[in-house]
Amino acid sequence: MQGDYRGQYGNQWQVGMMDAPCANTGTFCIALCCLPCANYKLRQDALNGDVSNYKCCQGYLDNRCFTAGTKGDQGSAFCMCLEACCCISCMVSSTRQLVMDTRNIAPDPCDNRIIRFNNCIQWLSCICDILACFDETFREAAMLVDCIAQGVFACTAACMTAQTDLEIKKAGAQAYNFGNVQVAQQSGANWGQRKGGNGAMPPQQAGMVR
Repeated sequence: MQGDYRGQYGNQWQVGMMDAPCANTGTFCIALCCLPCANYKLRQDALNGDVSNYKCCQGYLDNRCFTAGTKGDQGSAFCMCLEACCCISCMVSSTRQLVMDTRNIAPDPCDNRIIRFNNCIQWLSCICDILACFDETFREAAMLVDCIAQGVFACTAACMTAQTDLEIKKAGAQAYNFGNVQVAQQSGANWGQRKGGNGAMPPQQAGMVR
């Protein structure tokens, strides 16, 4: 994708998000049933089991008001648990971005389309909820769209989890490189500095914050 820093990466995902449920059915089902638990374990695996390297959203949500690792979150398993329970959409996305950066994985066009579809459904749900506040005739439509949006979110996040988990299992730990993460963030690939194109479903773009 034009303007996407990760477009220069030379590796591809082991499987795309569309094929992840069949390729990694167990993880997909676990993520559908308990997304926070699945992604807590996934972040541990993405960090090669070294929780000392953890910080809030791995720094991908840093902005002028908040810098990960400076609020007591560095290396905190408790903070990682809070992220999984309270900011699950951010956790799913940041873990996926971490794996992309540490393993030089370029965005997949089909994955981006799935993510954008989720974006549109979440925005539509938000718009319908706002309309329902002013016009009662929109309430039933808003409830229906909300249910659809919840289902799309759950499936999209589970696909991401299964895809990322399979990548970690197949690629192993030898490609892990924190330096590459820092380069990507300094180049504007993190959510706090740019508005899209990373294919990793940041919450403000993907409509995952509910």
